Amino acid sequence: MKTRPYTVNGTAGPLELVTTFTGDGWIKVPQDNDVFGGGNFVPNGNMINLMTTTLDAWTAKDMTGLGAGQNAALVGGGLASDRLYGVRMWVREAGNPASAILAGECARAAVDNTLYDNELHHPDWAGWSTPGQLAVYLVDIQELQAGGCVELSDSLTVLLTAAHPNLGAVSVTMTGPGGPYPFTLPAAAGGQRSGTATPNGWTFASLPDCAYIVTLEVAVLLTTGDATPSDVFDQIAFCKKLIP
Repeated sequence: MKTRPYTVNGTAGPLELVTTFTGDGWIKVPQDNDVFGGGNFVPNGNMINLMTTTLDAWTAKDMTGLGAGQNAALVGGGLASDRLYGVRMWVREAGNPASAILAGECARAAVDNTLYDNELHHPDWAGWSTPGQLAVYLVDIQELQAGGCVELSDSLTVLLTAAHPNLGAVSVTMTGPGGPYPFTLPAAAGGQRSGTATPNGWTFASLPDCAYIVTLEVAVLLTTGDATPSDVFDQIAFCKKLIP
């Protein structure tokens, strides 16, 4: 048995019902509790769902030209910022304005629905770009920028840029023989971490000749109220080989 959601002042889908605002701006809550008629009421703990994408226009940021290690605020007109809203819910008995009472209030809700376009991930080796990214997350290896298939023999320089107005945990790790290998990241500043990730407790010279994968993992502190988004990842591989 499935419940049937209500849409307010909209067009109902095949399994939805529609309710509208009253003349004085109230939403009449349907009273039906008949699975074979108007619907089956099953409480789920949510008094109301707010579609934040309808509150304002959310223009995607164009990250064209940004490379790993660079300051993300220098492209796309700067990083996005949260927008603050207050939400107040009143209830009343139908047809009785004097019965209205405040049923709940969120005085300060920070909302950010900005997405990021044209992030070019490690263009020197199997580069890719997909529109509508949740955050800025780029990792690259400086030594590969001259040629994506070269073998590294002298040094490893890992570049990263992770940016979002609600940036969470950011990590860079490397897998390969003897790993995983951790890195120390640049300090967070202005909603981002950008620059060079340095080896933490190991050296490039100590790595066995082999293939390795560097992974950037970025979390953003967002929620729908019921769930949080998964972390986003970027990866790049390289081979180390000593030159005789």
